[in-house]
Amino acid sequence: MLKLAILLYYLRQKMKFIYLLVSIFLLIGCNSKSLSKLSMKDDDILYRENLSQTQKALFYHNDEIKATFIVTYLKSKSMEDSLSEKFIVSIYDDSQNSISRYNIELNGKRSISMKRLEQDSKILKNIPFKVDWKEYYLLEFPSIKDENRLFLSIDDMGSSKEKLYFAKIAKYNLD
Repeated sequence: MLKLAILLYYLRQKMKFIYLLVSIFLLIGCNSKSLSKLSMKDDDILYRENLSQTQKALFYHNDEIKATFIVTYLKSKSMEDSLSEKFIVSIYDDSQNSISRYNIELNGKRSISMKRLEQDSKILKNIPFKVDWKEYYLLEFPSIKDENRLFLSIDDMGSSKEKLYFAKIAKYNLD
C-alpha cells in the first residue's frame, strides 16, 4: 500500500511537470508573431503598401468572365510634388484585343501616357498578383491635388463599366 502511494505521488509530480511543459509550449506557439516596419525589408514594406492599393475589376459577357483587370495605384511619397498619378494595370482579355478596346479615366480625365511593361520590368517586382499571361501597363494621369479620393473608371466601349476607388491618404481619414 505504501509503494502504491509513493508511486501515485511520483506520477502526480511527473504529470504536473508534463502539464507545465505542455502549457509553456502552447503559450509559446500561440504567441503573436507580428511584423513591425522595423523588422521588415524595404521591399516587403513596398509590397504591402502596393497590396493595400490594389483592386480588381471583372468584365462579363453571358455570365462568363471575359476580361480581368488588376490595378495598383503607385502612391507617391510626397503628394504635393507629384506631377502625375501613376497606376500599373494588368489585363487579361480572352478576346486578345488588349487594353486598346477599353476607355480608362481617372476622375473623368484620360491618361497622359500609357506604356506597356515587359514581364521582367523592375517596376513589377513589388506588384501583387503578377502572372506571366497578363499584359502590364504603366498609366499616368494628370495630378489630382484637390481630392483625396481617386475614381478609376474602366469602360469596355459600351457594354459595361467598372469603377475602382483609391485613396491618396489613409482610407480611415476619408470621412
